[in-house]
Amino acid sequence: MRRNAACGAALVAALVLAGSSSAGSAGAPHFRALPKVAGPALTGKTLSAGRGRWSHRPTKFRYAWLSCDRSGSGCRSLPGAKQARYRVRGRDVGHRLRVLVRAFNRAGHGQARSKATRAVRAETNGGPPPPPPPPGGPPPPPPAFAGLHVSGNQLLNGSNQAVHLHGVNRAGNEYACIQGWGIFDGPSDDASIAAIASWHANVVHIGLNEDCVLGINGVNAAYSGMNYMNAIVAFVNRLHAHNLYAEVSLMWAAPGSQQATDHPPILDADHAPAAWTAIANAFKGDPNTILGLQSEPHGISWACWKNGGASCSVGYAALGMQGALDAIRATGAVYVFRQVGV
Repeated sequence: MRRNAACGAALVAALVLAGSSSAGSAGAPHFRALPKVAGPALTGKTLSAGRGRWSHRPTKFRYAWLSCDRSGSGCRSLPGAKQARYRVRGRDVGHRLRVLVRAFNRAGHGQARSKATRAVRAETNGGPPPPPPPPGGPPPPPPAFAGLHVSGNQLLNGSNQAVHLHGVNRAGNEYACIQGWGIFDGPSDDASIAAIASWHANVVHIGLNEDCVLGINGVNAAYSGMNYMNAIVAFVNRLHAHNLYAEVSLMWAAPGSQQATDHPPILDADHAPAAWTAIANAFKGDPNTILGLQSEPHGISWACWKNGGASCSVGYAALGMQGALDAIRATGAVYVFRQVGV
């Protein structure tokens, strides 16, 4: 009797264990195959996250997209990027992306992250094709290329003809230097500039890196300081030789000993005044270059944008647009300035 009862209990226990194993929910999920990212790492494109394969039958998944350095490490969460799909933005250029997937069931949750994508590049699509010439011959030549100036609410050239800017962005100078592999991302020679001119553009935007301008915070000397600025000035001179204006702006910046690896909400008071002094001196006497005080300020108030300092709550001493303009004017340089709002 006791032997039969013991055997019966053992049989019941074995059945219960077998049933739990087949249900697949005895524990928290654990990945069996890593999540995958599908899609091209190009600005404007959309990446899709594959969940991977998991044990213990997850009932819910959550996603978090990560921005990593060029080696695929040093990852940080991208604000608001919590869906299975992610549209690549300009701020991602030069970074590699991963997706972190969390799988949940009643017993708990597990997580796994994908392999890193290739470094994000700016999507150019080779540029738009030039429009066909109108009937009756080629279009008339553009207005005389000469010194830009402002009269009233108009932008004029040296012949006092109105100038309407049609431009392109030349990405690379903001990130290649800080990542330690160059100054330009792609060609910067006359042939590449002639291609830009063929698209009927008349201005090229060039975003600069604060640390590279000043040669601080551990940037490779080959790609910073005078080497960096001389390369930028030479590129701008080549643009002018093809009748193209230039807009030079501070794009990546950071306070203190932090490296400038992204677009800040607003310029920092630690380095931006010195950076703008160096830039203004480099282009002093060039009336065909526009100075854009900051590329893409964001997430701040109008008072912070204008005044910086105590008007901002960004976690560091901020330099407003008035302060940046004052630093440039202190060099004695006379320029056309441009600044986007918030």
